[in-house]
Order: sequence, then structure tokens, then C-alpha cells
Amino acid sequence: MPLTTYLKESAFDRPTIEAMTQAYYAACWSFDIGDRNNPSREIIARKVIEIAETGVRDPKRLWALTLRALNRARSTSPP
Repeated sequence: MPLTTYLKESAFDRPTIEAMTQAYYAACWSFDIGDRNNPSREIIARKVIEIAETGVRDPKRLWALTLRALNRARSTSPP
């Protein structure tokens, strides 16, 4: 699913949405999630949105912070 599917309750300008979309697809690629129906895509989208809501607008920074947050969450969750 595209990132815009998850933006219904958020208000971002066009350049921010473009940066978020770049970060979202880069993160999906980084985690090797090609399947558009993979539920992990929603987790990634929501994390990108959450980080963008803090004011981060650079796509590379959004991507890096998203990876860091999700990797941290994976490493601290029980097996």
C-alpha cells in the first residue's frame, strides 16, 4: 500500500508528503518488503508519519530515523 493511505488523519504539505514517501519506500526496500500487502508496510508507514510529525522533513533523515526506531523495536521485543 502507498504511504498516502495512512495520511487520512494527518495534514502535510506536498513536499513533506514526497519526502515521507521516499523514506517509506526506502525503508520497505531496506527491510526487503516487496509485497504490497505485507502488514509490516503499515508499521513502517506509521513510523515515518510519527517521525515527520516531529518536524523532520529530509527524506534521508526520515529513512534513517525510521530504520533506527524499527531496528531498536525489533531488538527489544521478546523472541
